[in-house]
Amino acid sequence: MSALLKASDLRRSFGGLMAVCDVSLAVLPGEIMGLIGPNGAGKTTFFNLLTGMTRADTGTVIFDGHDITSAKPEAIASLGLARTFQNIRLFGGLTLMDNVRVAGRVHARTGLLGGILGTPASRREDRDNTERAYELLRLVGLADRVEHLAASLPYGDRRRLEIARALALSPKLLLLDEPAAGLNPSEKLGLADFIRDIKERFDLTVLLIEHNVPMVMGLCDRVMVLSFGQMIAMGTPEAVQRDPAVIEAYLGGDTHGAA
Repeated sequence: MSALLKASDLRRSFGGLMAVCDVSLAVLPGEIMGLIGPNGAGKTTFFNLLTGMTRADTGTVIFDGHDITSAKPEAIASLGLARTFQNIRLFGGLTLMDNVRVAGRVHARTGLLGGILGTPASRREDRDNTERAYELLRLVGLADRVEHLAASLPYGDRRRLEIARALALSPKLLLLDEPAAGLNPSEKLGLADFIRDIKERFDLTVLLIEHNVPMVMGLCDRVMVLSFGQMIAMGTPEAVQRDPAVIEAYLGGDTHGAA
């Protein structure tokens, strides 16, 4: 099976700090892959390299047959690679509906001129986009607050809104950066089931960074471990938990602890 995403020998330094050092990864269609490691391991920088937020010093990224190594984030998103952020990035002054609608416009065919002129095709696209946005907000449990401002939401709901916005991009690959961060215990309990549900519902491949190690081990098909910018392990959750390098460098001897 060909990889949906293939990163080869990615390297990125900031001044004298090597944040990502020759990391390679192949993500297969339909799998859920976890990326774990201690704070400062380079996980979010690695995500930024994959999504065009940061340029790699060396290495290549191929997504769905396209070389996206030097592509801009919006071009990468239009190909079907969507992400959420460790630090939530919503349009706080817009409603929940408009946050999701803006993302849905990435695939609009009528363009800005069609929208200005209000052509029938543009109006139809807007109607379809609004209906899809509502369904995504309903899916994440926010349909009763579509006209609320994003800034008014509590933290956990903002996380759900960000996922709805990412799904509006109609992704093939969804990158989730610490989706459990800031959630209360009951919200965390349902998160793994929610990720499985949207994976099946939207035929997604998922790559996630997460500090909740038990959740990662129970959810993911494979796990990659970073430490000081380097990959120290890759394999099934069972194999990774037994890896001496992981136990020493990341889990500190406790395979059930959180990072």
